[in-house]
Formats: sequence, C-alpha cells, structure tokens
Amino acid sequence: MEIAGPGNHTRCAARIGPAGSGAFWRFCGRLCAVRDAVICEPLRTAVGGFGGVLRDVPPAELAATVIREVVRRSSLPPDQIDDVLLGQCYPNGEAPAIGRVAALDAGLPVEVPGLQLDRRCGSGLQAVMVGAMEVQTGVAELVLAGGVESMSQAEFYAMGMRFGVRAGSVTLDAQGDPNAVFIFQIGSTITTIANTQVVLAGSAQAKNIFWQVGSSATLGTNSIFKGNILALASITITTGVNLEGRALAQNAAVTLDSNTITAP
Repeated sequence: MEIAGPGNHTRCAARIGPAGSGAFWRFCGRLCAVRDAVICEPLRTAVGGFGGVLRDVPPAELAATVIREVVRRSSLPPDQIDDVLLGQCYPNGEAPAIGRVAALDAGLPVEVPGLQLDRRCGSGLQAVMVGAMEVQTGVAELVLAGGVESMSQAEFYAMGMRFGVRAGSVTLDAQGDPNAVFIFQIGSTITTIANTQVVLAGSAQAKNIFWQVGSSATLGTNSIFKGNILALASITITTGVNLEGRALAQNAAVTLDSNTITAP
C-alpha cells in the first residue's frame, strides 16, 4: 500500500505476517529528505577508578566541566544550543535529569533544556543517537550529547528507613567499598525493637555510619546497633544492648544499662 506524504512524496508499506494478525508494518521509502547530522568536538574527562581520586566529584560536576570546555573550544554561542542530552545509569536525588542540571552548572542559559536517558551501559551512545535524530528531523539545530557516570557517587540506601524499621533487622551493604558513608537523618525519634540488629555487609564499617536524630533515640533490649548516634535530646540504651559506635546527646542524658559499647 502507499501512504501519501507532503507534496509529491509517498511512503510504501508492506504487511508482515498472515492476514488477521496484529498490525505490524514494514515501512520503506521516506516522506522527505533526512538532514545530515555531523558529530564534532568530541571531549571527555579523565577516567578514575572506583573509590579513586575522582570519588568526591559529583557526576553533574564532571559533565558541567566537559560542557564548559566544549563551548570554549568550539566558540559556540551558548544560547544557540537547543538541547543537552546525557546518558546516566545511576542518577540520584541530588541531580535528577542530569542533562538539565549540568547545563545550568556549566553556565548555559536557563532557556536551554536538558534531560537524562538510561539504557544501562549504552546510555551515552543512546544520547548521541537521540541527539542525531533531533538534528536529522529538524527538531533541533545544535545538540550537546554524551554520557556521565560515577560509581563512587552512586546512592546507597536501605529499604524501609523512610517510615521507620519497626520489626526485624536492617542490612547496610557497602558493595565492597570500605569507605562508604551512610547518613540517616531522622526528623523526630528512632526506636529499635528488642533483639533486632543492624547488619553490615560488603565491607561496611560502623565508623562510617551516622544516625542524626531530631529528638531522642531508644535502643531496644538485647539489640545490636552499629554506627554513631547524634541525638538532639536523650539517648536511652536499654538492657543488653551491644553498640558498636558512639552515643552523643546534645541537650539531655545518655542512659546505659548493662551494655557493651565498642569504639568503631
């Protein structure tokens, strides 16, 4: 069959599969000429190892550094950039839609949009492909596209902490990084149930775990707790609790009762 297009252009389609099957069509030909997309001024940062010299550099900063340098080297007018597309597998809440965040951090005008794509290990290449298609189809004239990642900056999280772990134990997994830091900010109180424990896995260390409590903390009888408790009010460590860490109360008492406390 033929599908009419703009002007005198037509588009051909052949059906795939037997009659009565789903609507699967193979299209050939084209409605109009596709513009050429030219890739120019490729650039990247140095590559660091996991937990290495770049571990404290946020991925948005890595991306912004490249964007600034590409603009400088190419003498591109920043306000002529139509889109910033960045692939990233492990975004976090500090920089969602990292293409937009990195563009702003790089000093591009607020009118320049940006987004984040995720196709796992192919995310950066997918961003380049989408950018090329935007240029080919006339959606954009000039696109910055690429990928950014920092495994050292990937989020660590524990399920259930938002609404409190009311029963059972919680496992904190550092995924092989002994320098991983866990920071929990509890707006009011934290109370652990008797005979529960904080389990460390993947080289996690108690000295790198911080529990910031907006009011008071209570550790249940015979529980095992790991990390440093920083409470605005009181800390009550009930009978038989084993604490590997520190208990620091700013405005009230720390109460102990037949406990074992080990410095991390």
